[in-house]
Amino acid sequence: MKLNISAVSLFVKRVMTAGLVPFVAGSPGLGKSAVAKDIANEWDLKLIDVRLSQCDPTDLNGFISTNAEKTKCGYLPIDTFPIEGDKLPVDEEVSIIDDKGNKVIIKPRREYKGWLLLLDEINSAPRLVQAAAYKLVLDKQVGKFDIHHKVVMMTAGNLKSDGAIVNDMGTAMASRLVHCEMGADVESFTTWATKVGIDHRVIAYVNFRPENLHNFDPKHSDKTFPCPRTWEFTSKLIKGEVNLKGFMAVVEGAIGAGASREFMTFCEIYGELPTIQEMVKDPDSVVISNEPSVKYAIAGMISEFADTKNIGQLMKVVNKLPFEFQMIALQGTVQRDRTLLQNPDVMAWVTTQSKHMVAGA
Repeated sequence: MKLNISAVSLFVKRVMTAGLVPFVAGSPGLGKSAVAKDIANEWDLKLIDVRLSQCDPTDLNGFISTNAEKTKCGYLPIDTFPIEGDKLPVDEEVSIIDDKGNKVIIKPRREYKGWLLLLDEINSAPRLVQAAAYKLVLDKQVGKFDIHHKVVMMTAGNLKSDGAIVNDMGTAMASRLVHCEMGADVESFTTWATKVGIDHRVIAYVNFRPENLHNFDPKHSDKTFPCPRTWEFTSKLIKGEVNLKGFMAVVEGAIGAGASREFMTFCEIYGELPTIQEMVKDPDSVVISNEPSVKYAIAGMISEFADTKNIGQLMKVVNKLPFEFQMIALQGTVQRDRTLLQNPDVMAWVTTQSKHMVAGA
């Protein structure tokens, strides 16, 4: 059973709360490490990301420490791993002095409640490294030192079926992890993307072409491919840019040739649509084309730019859309700003549509 990113997050939190260690397997680019990052932020934990495929057994067992007395020889852990007695982590404040001599805080001081240790690429690690990780995962020790009791652990890795470098995991390790497989679906991606501020054109396109949310072929010849990770890259590349002329090369570098051509064509539709300002000024004059791509584009624009000042006028445009596109527009709008649910026009829509759905049931 494949779980979407929201379900994986719940799965991981339940497993870690029970004092166990989850193993999340999934294709490249689905957001396995993003799950760890989000949970770390939610629980106020310092994230430690260790790529086991790049580790040596010594990194996990510790380095030998010699002493004149044989009984005092042992292994010292590297400082990557918090051990009992360590103080809780703190990120110190980062600030600069501006041109007027004022102190400007770039990053405020942050005190954490503990650590989230992500052991990524665990099934890509050599067997000797996996064996060294066994003690860390199961006994919560590095060498003879106990891992700090404020540490929770998560493991992750790729699927052998995806052509990734994957080594068989020993049964002793596998039987002590709680396993799940991660998949991708448009609804959970849209929720996440809206939450983190992914460009509305990316969200609209993925809803328009859901098969390109994660289009991974282990035998592909492209240097890259569309997936949640590379769509996030694409968003960063185009965010704030209205005219994407000349952006083909960088978008292709993020999501590959085929998807980039279709995505850029989709973005050209935005240049032919009325602007948000025009919709607000004269919503009655907005004509909705029968082209699905246009409907997705309009729904995406509204979900991105609706606010307390313009939502009343924009609802007149929303109501011209077919119901499924109304849902897309308003779900994104409300996910971004839940206070808009208090708007009378939005409340009226919710009341009307809920009556229709009840009647239809």
